Amino acid sequence: MELKQAQEKVDQWIQQHGVRYFNELTNMAQLTEEVGEVARIIARRYGEQSEKASDKSKDLGEELADVLFVLLCLANQTEVDLQAAFDRKLALKTKRDHDRHHNNPKLNAPNSGPVPSNIPRQFANVSSPLPGPRVNLTVCLFYRPCTLSSPSPIYRIPMIRRSCKKP
Repeated sequence: MELKQAQEKVDQWIQQHGVRYFNELTNMAQLTEEVGEVARIIARRYGEQSEKASDKSKDLGEELADVLFVLLCLANQTEVDLQAAFDRKLALKTKRDHDRHHNNPKLNAPNSGPVPSNIPRQFANVSSPLPGPRVNLTVCLFYRPCTLSSPSPIYRIPMIRRSCKKP
């Protein structure tokens, strides 16, 4: 579905079920609230905070859809063609960021790819891939499942925690 179609679908829903749009300030507050719910799930599920039992059943996709719904409402009521704006932004980012990202040594570090499954250890010694004096670090690696396309196998993507304590 194109963004334009999504905007139309939300507008139809508002007309049939929502009576009218909330005002822009109310929707901005709702958007902030929904983004906060996404942040809570990500911080607790993928970050360093522990996940509460009541958070384990929360559906990240559902919360992201809430963000999208309110975002589409704001676009509709402020007369923004989100498809055209997105297309312009993507073209700008492509032109501006392609070389910058491909030449970024932080993104192209030799150790930035998936770690083979035959490395079960939690701690690994790595050297800095950046130019300048070599710094050897001991980092804590943990893995999170990530689907890259559908259908796809589960890949294990390495993530580095800055504050880990050796057992």
